Amino acid sequence: MDWLSFFLYALGFVVLLVLTQDLHIFPGAVLSKINFFGQRNKIIPPEVESIFIRSLDGTSLEVWRYAPESETSVNNYVAVIFHGNGGPVENFLFVQMWLAELGIPSYSFDYRGFGRSSGWPSEKGIYKDSDAVWKYVVEREGVTPDQIVVVGISVGSAPAARAAALHHPKLLLLSSAFIDLRSAARAQPVVGLLAPFVWHRFPTKEYVQTLKQTHLLLAHGLKDNIVPPKHSELLEEAYIGDGNVRRLEAKDSGHNLAFYALKDELKESLREWLSLLPDREE
Repeated sequence: MDWLSFFLYALGFVVLLVLTQDLHIFPGAVLSKINFFGQRNKIIPPEVESIFIRSLDGTSLEVWRYAPESETSVNNYVAVIFHGNGGPVENFLFVQMWLAELGIPSYSFDYRGFGRSSGWPSEKGIYKDSDAVWKYVVEREGVTPDQIVVVGISVGSAPAARAAALHHPKLLLLSSAFIDLRSAARAQPVVGLLAPFVWHRFPTKEYVQTLKQTHLLLAHGLKDNIVPPKHSELLEEAYIGDGNVRRLEAKDSGHNLAFYALKDELKESLREWLSLLPDREE
């Protein structure tokens, strides 16, 4: 193969990567489309209330509500969860169960294109979905922002931080978060060279910088090779609000297990900052 042919093949490969970047950024949506019939017929856990609402442009979104045994929150808080990009809402049910142990009912939802939600994900689309879910939760639960806990995991950290910047909730918890998507891509070998061509921004840091009274709690695994833990350090430094800020690190955890590894420490932070009552199991 001569150098010209090699160059053309390499250029074609690069162009293909750039044009198909959504498949790499939103793998959970790809898997949902592949497993279309399985998603349509999936079994909903008996503790979960599955609701379908409309996003601001008419896209159908599946929302899961998970509550403590008592339908009334003993701590007068409700949580909204923005999950990661690796799978649909059921993959993150453990976060809702964790919140229920604290007496906090929660809502998690599938972005457009994930699970049984219609459409295909995009940054603007996910923001529309987030706004629709926020409106639904506030109206249904009858709560004010100072009664809401927002949780963002991985790519969900950006829409979570945006929601916090817009509505000023009581607390924002970000796990395995990046400062922005291009910076996260830049940390990857080889693919990082294409970071300037990533068309989704997801500027988590910009949103964190605008927080005022909202408490900020960060969790990251020190063995995270997808989003380096330095990103959480930079988010901590970006916070200039008047609330509490704390960064927790899981020594032996990678990207996907940081939240689980730090669940007890995170729980203690929520107890302290929200003056929560003891666990129901205690």
